[in-house]
Formats: sequence, C-alpha cells, structure tokens
Amino acid sequence: MKQQSPFTIQIELTEGCNLMCDFCGIKGIREKAGCYKFLSLDNAKTIAANIEQTGWNSKIEFAMHGEPTANPLHREIFAAFANVKNQLMITTNGFKLVRNAKKKMEFLLFGLGINVIAIDDYQHNPFSKKILDQLSREDLAYHHYPREKKYSPHNRYEINDHHIIFVEDISKAKKGTHAKLNNHCGCASLPRRAPMMKRCAKPFRELSIRWDGNIAICCNDFVGWYKCGNALEEPLQKIWNNRYFNACRKILYNNSRDFTPCKWCDAISYRVGFLPDKMGKKSLPEPSRATYSIAQRATAGEPLAMPVHREFFEPQSNSGLLTWFDLKEE
Repeated sequence: MKQQSPFTIQIELTEGCNLMCDFCGIKGIREKAGCYKFLSLDNAKTIAANIEQTGWNSKIEFAMHGEPTANPLHREIFAAFANVKNQLMITTNGFKLVRNAKKKMEFLLFGLGINVIAIDDYQHNPFSKKILDQLSREDLAYHHYPREKKYSPHNRYEINDHHIIFVEDISKAKKGTHAKLNNHCGCASLPRRAPMMKRCAKPFRELSIRWDGNIAICCNDFVGWYKCGNALEEPLQKIWNNRYFNACRKILYNNSRDFTPCKWCDAISYRVGFLPDKMGKKSLPEPSRATYSIAQRATAGEPLAMPVHREFFEPQSNSGLLTWFDLKEE
C-alpha cells in the first residue's frame, strides 16, 4: 500500500548541541558539547522545494539531533521555508534567544512566519529561565505545556496561529505522553538486550531529514544506523514509500522490533491501533525473509553519524565498518 503523508517532517539545522543533557541521545554521537555540522542554505532551499512538490500538509519542525539556532544561518533557513504552505515549528533550548528575547521571537513569529516556538524548559537549561523572566515583564503571550494542555507543541495549528510554548521538564513529568523518556535507540541510556514486541508509529507518522539531507528510520536513530534515502537526491514521495521504509513498517506493524536499531529502542508510541493508515482500516502482511533482508541492507555500511564510546557499550567493527553495538556483560 502507499503510505499516507507524514504528520510531521523534521528538519535538522544542526547536528550537535551547546548542552549535553543526561536524557538526550546526543551523548551517543558527541563526546562533548559543540562540534557542529550545519545544514547549508542551498540545501535548505532544495529540501524546501522538495517538500513543496509533495503537496503534503505535514507540520514542519526544525529540531532533531542538535540546537537549530546554533546554525549561524538559521534565520535565512527559516526564511527559505516561508513559501512552503505548512505549519512551521522551532524546538529550541533558547540560547540564541536570550538577548532581546521579545524582539527576536516577534521577528521569528511575525517576520518569518513561524507558527510555534517550543522552548525546552528542562532542569539543566539555564536559557529558558532567563527568557521566561524577560517575557514575564513584557506583553508577549506565552504558554506552558503540559500545564496548559490545549497548547501542546504536538498539535496541528492553523497557519495564522503564532504561539510561544514552554515545554516543562520532561524528566520530571509524571503523566501523559510527555512523561515518557526513551533511550534514543541506546544513545541516551542503556540499550534493550531484547527487542520490545510492540508496534512503533514513528516511521508511519514522521519523516526526519538530517543536516546533509540523509533520512534515517526516525529521529530516535541518532546514529543513523537504518538509512532510507537522501532528500537532496530523490523526491520525498519516492523515499517515503521506498522498500526500506516499507520493510520496517511491515515489521513494526506486526508487533516486533527485532532489527537494527529498533531492537535497542524502548520508545512507546500512542494510538498504534490507527496504523498503518490514519483510521486503522488497512493492514500490512507479516514480514517475510525478503523483508528482513531489505531491512538488513538499510543498515549496511557506515552509519550516518559516528557513534562514541559509552559506559555500557563499545561500537563494534564489522569488516572495518561500524554497524553494531557490542553490549558489555553486566
């Protein structure tokens, strides 16, 4: 079957972050904060045109494996997407917005047409507190999620809507999907030793485009073990329905995660009964030997980012190529 368009398209302006938070998978691809790789303006324009050609109504979120505003051309890149008639959202720790926060946010919202600025207000983020302090003295409205449930950053908003949403510390949340931290396929915390036998919705609802145009199975695959294509080289409709995406969907739909990198992942999806289509009225066949062969080919060769040493595993070399985790014995 032809997969329906993704709910969200994530665009990675920056691989690398100015922070190294305990719960984040950036630790699996960086030894320390910094060491950035940036989406170029030319490539951003190519990706924007590729998205526009799809005709999809997907939400576009500037986020993924690093701080988007660390990219020195982040404003120009946001502007490159202004003509794409999709909801635009920035997820940021706010470190580039601290000085003159109101002025900068007004420009992003009303000058560049950003619909939602979601600021991660987690425990070790000093920038969000400074921005909150400024906005509390200004007349620019903002909201807190999940305290104000109607202002979820995961919602689909109208093109003319503009919101600033402070996403409260996910590591302290006690209920709701917001409270479910996951191990980012073993990059954030201990990988699973046995795969979960549960569906995952991400490859059905999310398309994640990295800084160099490469597309992995989902945003949780920080290392980029499972490679699906490149948005600079092929139409997104073709990639979204290619054999690599279709293979992983068949396996995940049939309640298994027994392939790389999903076998290490502990993420919990919601509304998995509404798969593979948005109404849950279709189905996918059980995966065959050929399905697993295609999934294996998607992980062949070097990953998209170089994994780093962690206290609980070492990258294992296979014929000179990093392709596997060798988990240490407990």
